[in-house]
Amino acid sequence: MNTSRTDPLDPNDAPATMSLKLVVVSGPSTGEELLLERGTYRVGKQAGNELVLKDSTVSRCHLVIEVLGSRVRVTDNGSRNGTFFKGRRFESMDVGPGVSVHLGRSELRFEVAERDEPLLPYKQAREKVLQRFEREYVIALLLRHQNNVSAAARAAGIDRTWLHRLIRRLGLDVG
Repeated sequence: MNTSRTDPLDPNDAPATMSLKLVVVSGPSTGEELLLERGTYRVGKQAGNELVLKDSTVSRCHLVIEVLGSRVRVTDNGSRNGTFFKGRRFESMDVGPGVSVHLGRSELRFEVAERDEPLLPYKQAREKVLQRFEREYVIALLLRHQNNVSAAARAAGIDRTWLHRLIRRLGLDVG
């Protein structure tokens, strides 16, 4: 080990305990924030996304953000106008605190989130976790099957009608 110099930390190696938030720092939705915990999040102009941008130059579901322990992966969801990091268009990349991406007229920055919220009672916390799981599962299932509800229901081993009801209850748009 070389003790004569200090190696810089890579922002992608943030500790698993660090919570991030996504902040809209410029564009029509400036000031909007999204707390990023483990899971999958969608960003775009369509209602039902976890972060809805009021930006006509952004696609309906422009970005998919996956929080995977200490890693956060940002993937352009085949948008028309692209997603950019430091002026270069990208399809997928891992990000950390301080990273900004541009989509349409909007700039989004990943920041460290302050965690001073109170601990919920067990039943409320359990319900919140179950709702989050349901939403993430259905989104991943639909993405994997290109929003084909019948194929997604078959793959999950559930009734298509029940999946349609769940999609409506979660406020997702598969059209």
